[in-house]
Amino acid sequence: MNTPRVLLINPPQGYSPQSASFNTYFPLGILSIASMIRDHCELHILDCLVTDFAMEHRDGMDVFGTPMPAIERRIAELQPDIVGISMPFTAQAEYAEEVAALSRKAAPNALVVFGGPHATIRYEALLQSGKCDYVVVGEGEESFREFVQRFGAGQSLSSIEGVASMHAGLLMFKPREYLKQLDKFPFPAYDLIDFSDYLNSPYLYLSRSNFKGPQISIFTSRGCPYKCVFCSVALHMGRKYRWHSVEYVIEHLKLLQEQYGISQFHFEDDNLSLHKRRFEQILDGIIGNQMHIRWDTPNGVRGDTLNMRILKKIKKSGCKQLNIAVESGRQETLDKVIKKDTSLEYLIEVIRNCRKIRLRTALSFVIGFPGETLDDMRATTDLALKLLREADAIPSVLIATPLYGTELYEDALKHGYMEEDVRDRDLGMATQSHGAPLLATEDFSREDISRLMEEYNAAYSREILRYYLRHPVYAAWRVMNRPDLLKRLFRMVFKHVSVGESRWREKHQP
Repeated sequence: MNTPRVLLINPPQGYSPQSASFNTYFPLGILSIASMIRDHCELHILDCLVTDFAMEHRDGMDVFGTPMPAIERRIAELQPDIVGISMPFTAQAEYAEEVAALSRKAAPNALVVFGGPHATIRYEALLQSGKCDYVVVGEGEESFREFVQRFGAGQSLSSIEGVASMHAGLLMFKPREYLKQLDKFPFPAYDLIDFSDYLNSPYLYLSRSNFKGPQISIFTSRGCPYKCVFCSVALHMGRKYRWHSVEYVIEHLKLLQEQYGISQFHFEDDNLSLHKRRFEQILDGIIGNQMHIRWDTPNGVRGDTLNMRILKKIKKSGCKQLNIAVESGRQETLDKVIKKDTSLEYLIEVIRNCRKIRLRTALSFVIGFPGETLDDMRATTDLALKLLREADAIPSVLIATPLYGTELYEDALKHGYMEEDVRDRDLGMATQSHGAPLLATEDFSREDISRLMEEYNAAYSREILRYYLRHPVYAAWRVMNRPDLLKRLFRMVFKHVSVGESRWREKHQP
């Protein structure tokens, strides 16, 4: 029995000028894996988002993180047996692949293993390309632990459930059943990182947070039983909803609060409130234990799981912003196009109830689906602006992006709604708030979508200024904590005023 040397890497990230701000975050996926393998190997972690941090501009992108030569040196010095590389986002896949190439050069005897959401969905293409030796598909805690154990014991790695590989040109893969009891997992291995590296970073959750000071993300559940056509969550976390117990969640929060001094949390669950009774018990636990935490839900919650009683507990337990996924301004679009399985009328009622109890809300909308018309999309942007005016709910309108493996992706390819040579970077960038549309149908062109987004952004610029004038204290607090927002706001207003003047001249000058 040998003790393998394992290096887990969170790669650098690249952002285009149209992207949202770069964010540093605690690498919870890597820390969860680390907690399961730490007793079976000599474990090292390289988080490129905090180690020897630098920023460079190349290939039209701003690349943040450890410079590639420094990564190569670290790998060469360590000479790991296994290099596990995280691939969470399609937009960042190329940087994970670049790190993999460095690994092959610096440690030619090491096995290169990809894991994470993007790797899970694209495992066959990644293996066929030769960019890695193995891919951990889906939840990695048990699969990768078995991989490390077998490697140390000199046993075959080809039949591990949840681990894909190529042998003699044939794809080898047997899925691993998703774990039903999440409490079986220990807490992430927080002791293996230096918290000050993250808490002192000016980029910590920069564009995803209303908070200032120590803060961290936390997950309390996995999986999604719904079938929204654009969402890829079920592809890597399964359709069966699974959750940590109330006791586990409260103890996890206490650990982070008491041992690491963190009292601000981002609940990143895709379905935090789906199990209503459990969610309410978590809120009761936070209130009853007088934890005095602040929290929000950056990934959003389903509004149809909420009622006034739960909303009051959400506010009392310290929630500072509740993100609600609305998606469309037309019920027919929700039912037949997005397949959201929710009531728009009820969502609007929940949003108005949030306003009544002064619980700050943010809303997410998506336009540009095959099956929509421009009138359908305007109904969505009109509703977004109306709820900003009347319910103080801050909207985010994004363009539908056909992510790999989703029903939207398959439908777009089948009917020729997008070009077949779309790159990972194109898909990733299209998910951004100012991303370029990729889809065009008989009912709309890409230019139609771009013009509609310009109109919406111009109207949004005016409405958000009015919002800040209605809430001067909150506006001052935001600017004080996030001075970059003021610059972005003025830039946005100036841009849309300029666009408006140009179009007026086009219409009125001979």
